[in-house]
Amino acid sequence: MFYTFDQVYDYIKSNRLDYWDRKEELEWLHDITKRWCYSHPNAHINILEIGTYCGVTALCMATGMDGTNIYNLTTVDKCLFEKPENIIAKIEKFNKDLDLFVEFVEKDDIAYVKSLGNKSIDLLYIDTLHTLEHMTVLLDKCLPKIKHGGLLFGHDYSPEFSGVVEAVSNFRNDNKDRIIGSGQDYSIWWSLIKDLSITPS
Repeated sequence: MFYTFDQVYDYIKSNRLDYWDRKEELEWLHDITKRWCYSHPNAHINILEIGTYCGVTALCMATGMDGTNIYNLTTVDKCLFEKPENIIAKIEKFNKDLDLFVEFVEKDDIAYVKSLGNKSIDLLYIDTLHTLEHMTVLLDKCLPKIKHGGLLFGHDYSPEFSGVVEAVSNFRNDNKDRIIGSGQDYSIWWSLIKDLSITPS
């Protein structure tokens, strides 16, 4: 079932779900998956979120799916800010209430990404430890996991999180040949990734 963002936001507020993102950013996450469905009809879409917190951003992305696409949405967190049983309970509730398919994995993010097959993810959203060192390693590990034309994006590209800004800027400079386009909306940064093994026909 497709949900408008207003319906999703009403659900978040009525269930008193905690989140750090601005309302406009939550709507952007909802809309990006909706637009992905429209541009990839009848496709199987794999979405990975790194950094679950309370699951609200995963909720917003999952509710953007329009029902014509099969999707997997996995959200991974080491649970430094929230107990895993609380996260699981919240995700199980909104999965049931809204007929969603969000899977939570309690694991180190870099170890989880390393376990994935290359070119297996369509949308990969990062909102995890914001240090330069962590983000640099994580971005390097994430890049080969993105499908051709896939989207690598994340939160907190803003002056108060200088580690994110520097790591993302370095990543974009070092991988210009792999990036189709980049941008920023609110504090969400994004880059479209291309597969160098695919040559133009």
